[in-house]
Amino acid sequence: MGEWDAKALLSEVEGLKKALASLRDESEIRQLQYRYGYYDEFYQWDRLLDLFADGDCSVEIGARGKYIGKERVGRFYREIIAENRTQLSKNQIYNHLQLQMVITVAPDGMHANGRSRALILGSRGEGTSLVLAEGVYENTFIKQAGTWKIQHMYWAPTFYAKITGIESLAFSGAPASTTFPPDEPARTPDPGVGRVLVGYHY
Repeated sequence: MGEWDAKALLSEVEGLKKALASLRDESEIRQLQYRYGYYDEFYQWDRLLDLFADGDCSVEIGARGKYIGKERVGRFYREIIAENRTQLSKNQIYNHLQLQMVITVAPDGMHANGRSRALILGSRGEGTSLVLAEGVYENTFIKQAGTWKIQHMYWAPTFYAKITGIESLAFSGAPASTTFPPDEPARTPDPGVGRVLVGYHY
């Protein structure tokens, strides 16, 4: 192998290493945003707050204004979003689906931008209406101590709609078969929420 071939090979290897690092960063940021949706859904504010950067961070949700700093971000979720509740009410729905992520990692590998959507289904667990909302995130991310964190979160709603007639909602599927019984019984619903809560594997 000549000197030129060796230099070209080394250059290609370096390019592949950078591409692999960028793909790894994108995957980690996508996981970060997905985890945010699950923690938000179940009022797990300590876990959610840990996703935000130390120091300079903020959250701005629709017309509620911007909260700056980790302490105020935490208070926003606990006091405004959850109204000081630490878990869902019985039969409450608060789904936050994270969709259509487009991630751009900066050349320094320490900063990134992400655009995505949230499709939200929400109810208070009582009454006969369900809120359907959709909107766009435009977030920034920063890598701290080798871990990606949310630095600035901004969500702008596209619409809110109230759907009536949710008294027909059911929180469990069909019962176990009597003609072909299962090997183990179904998992027991959480009595406080009224349905089975699926634990995290991570």
